[in-house]
Amino acid sequence: MEVSTSLHAMKVVKRVVDDNGIPEAFYMDQAIIYGKVDRDWESQIARAFEQLNIQLIASSPQAKGRVERLFRTLQDRLIAELGFYNLTTIEEANKFLPGFIERFNKQFGVEAEESEKAYRRNVFGKTDLILCKKERRKIGVGNVFSYESVIWLIDQKKCYRGREVNINTHVDGRQSFDIMGREVHPKPIKTSRKYDYKKRAV
Repeated sequence: MEVSTSLHAMKVVKRVVDDNGIPEAFYMDQAIIYGKVDRDWESQIARAFEQLNIQLIASSPQAKGRVERLFRTLQDRLIAELGFYNLTTIEEANKFLPGFIERFNKQFGVEAEESEKAYRRNVFGKTDLILCKKERRKIGVGNVFSYESVIWLIDQKKCYRGREVNINTHVDGRQSFDIMGREVHPKPIKTSRKYDYKKRAV
């Protein structure tokens, strides 16, 4: 559950970075995905933010109160307007939302004192190898490592024995592998148990 939620959060962050650049900081709530200590990383989100040099700021009660009041206002107004226009299905609500948000922002939005965006330039280029779930495995003799009961071979001329390979699960569901940020393309060579690729280990 934590990993899936982390990937959803990173998908949103990736879109922010791709569209605007890298923010200085993010306010966070007390969700476990932002600080849980797991097997491989202190937290998938914290690790990604550290790599991007984004500060994580714990949300204050005052800031959380403002957000909660905003959500309550949105929920009350949105439900009332959906009822007013007799919109009862998810499809009708989704079509209604863009216009509702535009009117809401026009009525309640406040102009920023400075119009220039306070985002830093993205010097990392593609962030796919950062904003993803990472798991680490140590590479053994013959450039092989084990992952999910499968033995993988890194078919490279260079010896990687003793180094660590990252197994990356990306926000779009695909998987990749890298060693210190350099993408590699290992191949499965055998299983350590009876293995069904569709049903996983059996």
